[in-house]
Amino acid sequence: MTVPLHYRSAGEWLALMEAGETSSRDLVELCLERIARHGGALGAVVALDAVSARAAADQADRARAHNAELGPLHGLPVTIKDTLEVAGFVCTSGAEKYRDYRPGRHAPAVRRLVEAGAIVLGKTNAPQFGGDIQTDNPLFGPTSTPWRIGHNAGGSSGGAAAAVAAGLVPLELGTDLAGSLRIPAHCCGIVAHRPSTGAVSALGQLAGQPGRRVPMDMLAAGPLARDPGDLALALEVLLAPGAAGRLGRPGRSAEPEALKLGLWLEAPESPPEPGVAEVLAAAVRRLEGAGVTTAPCLPVEDAGRMFELFLRLMYAAMSVEFPDSLLGRLAGSAATLSAEGRGLPGAMALGATLSHRSWLGLQEERLALADQVARVFETHDALVCPVLHRSAWPHEATPVARRQVVLGGRAQPWMTQAFWIALPSLLGLPATVLPAGIDQASGLPVGLQLIGPRHGDFRLLAIARQVHALLGGWRPPPLD
Repeated sequence: MTVPLHYRSAGEWLALMEAGETSSRDLVELCLERIARHGGALGAVVALDAVSARAAADQADRARAHNAELGPLHGLPVTIKDTLEVAGFVCTSGAEKYRDYRPGRHAPAVRRLVEAGAIVLGKTNAPQFGGDIQTDNPLFGPTSTPWRIGHNAGGSSGGAAAAVAAGLVPLELGTDLAGSLRIPAHCCGIVAHRPSTGAVSALGQLAGQPGRRVPMDMLAAGPLARDPGDLALALEVLLAPGAAGRLGRPGRSAEPEALKLGLWLEAPESPPEPGVAEVLAAAVRRLEGAGVTTAPCLPVEDAGRMFELFLRLMYAAMSVEFPDSLLGRLAGSAATLSAEGRGLPGAMALGATLSHRSWLGLQEERLALADQVARVFETHDALVCPVLHRSAWPHEATPVARRQVVLGGRAQPWMTQAFWIALPSLLGLPATVLPAGIDQASGLPVGLQLIGPRHGDFRLLAIARQVHALLGGWRPPPLD
């Protein structure tokens, strides 16, 4: 079956331009036509500059015609998550406060894309300040997965994932603290990569106050696409030279001849729903049938404590942007928490009001966990686990602070469902999400999460390409 041009990969688009079979202007027009056709129903693209994009495409085509030196993404149309600053575009982060905020420069990761030749068409929707695992905000409303209008695209890079899945663009740049790349990829049936923390600059994210010089703890910027090869292509461009020098550039490695994958598919903290569990089990059977070796693997001794640690450190990181009034209320709550409430229910209050001494104690615990998890990769090429316990859900209008989710038959705080994405965020590990199949109960896609050792990004992406092919590759949504 011939794949329509709008669903072909970024790598294919670049090859077609190089061969003279299409032009940057043609591809920009294709993207604009797709946005006009599907953008309204999806709620994915919230800012667009067609005039500048066409001018940039014409300039890119002239440069190619004159044999100029070209960047690796020369003439490729992309969109950028609206929490990241892009010069010439508003950057609202979904907040009324920043409706008219126009940064004077690109976020560092955006600048890397532009310097490589990418053309920014527009910005994509995100929840207010990126603070939710679904995408909805007072300015632009909700974003739907292209698999079912009315079901959320996930968050916080929901507009980004919906745009890629719907064939509006082939490549996007988003961010991830609590699964904000991975959960939307799962909900929209695409691929995404959360890089090792620090490998790609996460500065220039509007999470409250513009101009922060210190990146938020655990926050990562990374690509979303329809093909794992495009993730590697983007990562090559996105790597921050300074960070790569300090932290160790993610090393390349050939694909393993015989993969050995550790399986962590069940946990009482977040039991997958039956349809999700069956998709993941079927994916494992398919991999095993192709010769991949698998074995059950529990990466941490106390997964519940790992998740509690993640939530406390996440809220500690986010608290720098909390208003004093909220911090005051949280301090009062933390002081009156019962023994039972000092676990997951009290994670926000306890995390946001940590003393520096207490934070250092949690950091010691985090480093001990990192040593424990590193041993997993001495015997396994990657760890396989779910992304989320369920597939995409109907838009939830209740304010996030009052929202709950049912896990294992019990109502829990909304962020409790971020359990499966916590380990990479907490320890700074690379994680790649691939479509694993369709949940037959819901008819919606289910993602599979591959986790690798820190700075093993390119080897993990090589494994992801292999696994993606064995699982049948990308499936288009029932949109056209």
